[in-house]
Order: sequence, then C-alpha cells, then structure tokens
Amino acid sequence: MALELLNSAIEDICNLISPQRNPHIKAIKDMASAAVMLAIVSNVGIWTAVFLL
Repeated sequence: MALELLNSAIEDICNLISPQRNPHIKAIKDMASAAVMLAIVSNVGIWTAVFLL
C-alpha cells in the first residue's frame, strides 16, 4: 500500500514537471508501476509460503 502511494506521488511530480508527453517521464512512470507490481507479486509469494508451511 505504501509503495502504491509512492507511485502516485511520483506520477504527480512527473506530471508537474512535464505536463506534455515525454518518453523519459513515461519510462519513470512505467518503472514505478513495475515496482508496485513486483511488490504485489512478492507479497503473494511470501503469504503463499507462510500459509503452506
């Protein structure tokens, strides 16, 4: 949840810096979204291991 808030903050800051389309800003937003997805997948894996062991 905290990482999702950080992702939203990064996206808002990027939108303030460059309101028009920018490939660098898009890459930053994609990386932040990928970090959120990685955290979710890791969390699912950890909780699966906890419940199965």
